[in-house]
Amino acid sequence: MDLDPYGTAAPFIDGAVQAVTDGGLLCVTCTDLSVMAGGNYPEKCYSNYGGMPVKAEYSHEGALRLVLHTIATSAARYGKCITPLLSLSIDFYIRVFVKVNHSPQETKHTASRTGSVYVCTYCQTHAQQPFGRAIEHEGKGKQGVRYDFKTHSGPPIPQDGCEHCGNNSLLAGPMWLGKLHDQEFISRVLEDVETQSSQYGTFARMKGMLTLAKDELPNAMFYFTPAKITSMFHAQCPRFDQYASAIANAGYNVSRSHASAGSIKTDAPRALIFDVIREFVKENPVRRDKMSEGSPALKLLDKPMQHDISFDLHPSIKGMISRKELVRYQMNPTENWGPASRARPEKKMASAAAAAATIENDAERALAEAATTVLNPAAALGLALEETDAPKNEEGLDVQELMDAEDVVEIDGSSRPKRKSDAEAEGADREGKKAKTLAEIDEEAMMNGM
Repeated sequence: MDLDPYGTAAPFIDGAVQAVTDGGLLCVTCTDLSVMAGGNYPEKCYSNYGGMPVKAEYSHEGALRLVLHTIATSAARYGKCITPLLSLSIDFYIRVFVKVNHSPQETKHTASRTGSVYVCTYCQTHAQQPFGRAIEHEGKGKQGVRYDFKTHSGPPIPQDGCEHCGNNSLLAGPMWLGKLHDQEFISRVLEDVETQSSQYGTFARMKGMLTLAKDELPNAMFYFTPAKITSMFHAQCPRFDQYASAIANAGYNVSRSHASAGSIKTDAPRALIFDVIREFVKENPVRRDKMSEGSPALKLLDKPMQHDISFDLHPSIKGMISRKELVRYQMNPTENWGPASRARPEKKMASAAAAAATIENDAERALAEAATTVLNPAAALGLALEETDAPKNEEGLDVQELMDAEDVVEIDGSSRPKRKSDAEAEGADREGKKAKTLAEIDEEAMMNGM
């Protein structure tokens, strides 16, 4: 059965666990990594998966363990148990493949494989707190191995702060504390994929990720990146092969993690991981004068070393870095590639309303400007005209000005103040009348003389 919804698969997990056959394969995909692997929505993470997210650089592995915890507890309610076959954090989603069996006896181990994790807020040291213990005993006769199931003691961290830097710790989980992969299953998948390589367009990436998952340490929990560890010390970062070799030379196992490029997974204690940096800064000093007194970085630097560190290249590490033909980590095909933000109808409505208001305001402004142009062309041309609120007559002339004027001109039944042009016209008219009168007198005189 395959669950591949948009966002979280949490609402469908319980039904899927009931529906899958005994010994069947259940595949689950979740794309809400911002909830499972971020620290901004802890309440949503708890409501979906029954646990709090991990706030650290290994948050993507924490997301895988949260989903496995949800599946395991749902299966346990119906007397079923799960076996993780392959658990992958890919791009912006997670994908897990689990085998579901009906086994009330095996279901009793769920408590010992589930627990909380304490994570330091500065150096990200983690400590597991299982909920139960499974104590193994040799059975009598044909009984074989039998188990006693007990509660677990805790908490596993000092009450006065982190043992390395003194900072407080955050609680994450409950989550799955068991294995993430089944190496035998992955080997069979790799063989099948390689025999049909021409059928897969992403064969190179499939082979690289499956190989990384197969080579991961099965019993190690969480990974780290050298760059993140050295930033806590304000120090320079050693090369990947130097860091990994120093851990391997101390007698511990080392592998990569598929969940993050440049990451290291190991069963070594956190004290050894920090001792590698303390040894490295002897040849590459840090600026202690730039650190404030009592800072966590100074506390980490001043801790006495507990292990002898050697940076000589270890044979196992040489094999880890020499397989350049593997596409271990996929690069983004284009800039800013990835899922966009979820569509929010309320924001779209607000944006549409704001755009409509802007268009309406612009229309009203355009109408006002058009009216100004028609009613007052001089103002539209930028001429400075004197404004007045005095009443006008039908021709638009100032009534008060007509009343105050000494000379008024009658034109087609309407009145207006006399202008200079009117005076000139009247003078020309008088001169014309005067010339007409003299001509009439001369004509009359001539007739009388006759």
